[in-house]
Amino acid sequence: MLYKLYVGCVAGRLTEWLMSNKVLSPCQKGFLPADGAFEHVHTLNRVLEKAWTHAADKCVAWLNVSNAFGGIPHPALEAAIERSGAGEDFLLAVRDIYTGATSSVSVAGGLTNDIPVRSGIKQGCPLSGLLFIMAIDLQGESVDHRVLAFADDLCLIADSPGELQASIDAAHSGLDMLGLWLNAAKCASLHLSGGRPVGVRDTQFLLRGSPLRPLAEGEAATFLGAQVGFNVIPPLSTLAKTIAIGLRIARSKLAPWQRIDELKTFFYTSTFKHRRAVMRTVRDTLRLKRSDALIAKPDQGRAVECVAVHSASSHFLRDGDFTRFADWRFVHRARLNLVPLNGSSSWRAGDRRCRRCGQCWANRNLIND
Repeated sequence: MLYKLYVGCVAGRLTEWLMSNKVLSPCQKGFLPADGAFEHVHTLNRVLEKAWTHAADKCVAWLNVSNAFGGIPHPALEAAIERSGAGEDFLLAVRDIYTGATSSVSVAGGLTNDIPVRSGIKQGCPLSGLLFIMAIDLQGESVDHRVLAFADDLCLIADSPGELQASIDAAHSGLDMLGLWLNAAKCASLHLSGGRPVGVRDTQFLLRGSPLRPLAEGEAATFLGAQVGFNVIPPLSTLAKTIAIGLRIARSKLAPWQRIDELKTFFYTSTFKHRRAVMRTVRDTLRLKRSDALIAKPDQGRAVECVAVHSASSHFLRDGDFTRFADWRFVHRARLNLVPLNGSSSWRAGDRRCRRCGQCWANRNLIND
């Protein structure tokens, strides 16, 4: 009890000193009074939104530090205190806390001998979090939002794949000097391009030669409790759970009136409770399928690109003066032979005469005539 009161007072003074003297990088928000998690998630979402609205590229990497709190060596804590300028008295106090620390394990035959603890911070200690962020602090510029850090949760942002790969290598080198290492299997990356076609690029990033998991469109990475990605679709677990409840009741051997009663009690209440999440999941799934089907069309985007190049037709795209909507919709597709005429559509049954003159031109190219 006395120990926690003592370190609690020290932690309060240390927090005030760190904030007032701006010792930590503005990118580090962990264990500080401000709501840094909300700020980082909002910043990351805004960065991705600006990428596809301003036709720019953004590359993001989410890094997972393996056993960060238990693997930080004690000399790294002391080095961080000396580097910050906290003073000799504070350094001696922390050294007294961690010097000679031991641990024992309870086994069937009793307690083991004392095991010296030379790395890791004390769990439940008010001072531990502050010492950790002082040691792991990555000096980055908050103006450009290149690094978003919340304790051991790291997010790197870059404008190009080469820049992000260099940031990943630098982060790996810095953490390796502290005795920490990144787990490539739990890391993820995202390359979002605002250029046409807007979407996710399948770019591979490496960590010690191991590839990071690239996020596809609709997939998300969990960053500070939030799902972040491009066109993220909510998980289908809510919808699947609701459907499973209904199917189990419908396939049960209960009497009809009992099934109705169970549906009212369990199925309908579950649907009502999660109706927004269920409908959002269904809408987003259908929207993604429509987008994929549209992108897969062989003529997708080509009409606008070809017409924009032609000097005689560029005014249709800029202002549309002296052009009816019907003409505007017709002329671009007609020039590229994308308008199905009555006589040229072999799959169309019925009247195959020309819409204008009424003659049957079969498969002749009316546009050139």
